[in-house]
Amino acid sequence: MFRKLNQLELKWFKLLLDSFFEGKEIIATQLEDAVVVAEILEPIISLKLKTTSKLIFPYEERIPAQMLVFQPDGDSIDFLLHVVDGFIDELEVYSTSGKSISPNSILLEDIRYNTFSKPGSYFYDD
Repeated sequence: MFRKLNQLELKWFKLLLDSFFEGKEIIATQLEDAVVVAEILEPIISLKLKTTSKLIFPYEERIPAQMLVFQPDGDSIDFLLHVVDGFIDELEVYSTSGKSISPNSILLEDIRYNTFSKPGSYFYDD
């Protein structure tokens, strides 16, 4: 059964889209009508996505946007947006220490981005 993105998930995507990457507008359009078609919530968060948008992300990069969120306890949470065959496919969220995470406990204050800038080129955005 499909469901709409909830408010927290929408906030995560908004933050991911705050970074610059080639094709960002296409991803934003795909996210406008995105639905969650499957999900895993422990020990990682994995949201399998579907969109009805016909706009195709024209690059072969599987992960055009990555957000690393540092937590006060020294851990960091990695957010990876996956694109398959030109369409959003999955949001993967996990603790880099391997700990189980709760979506509502992630503090979204100290953020670094790793984004796709041109074919084959990545950079960390301060």
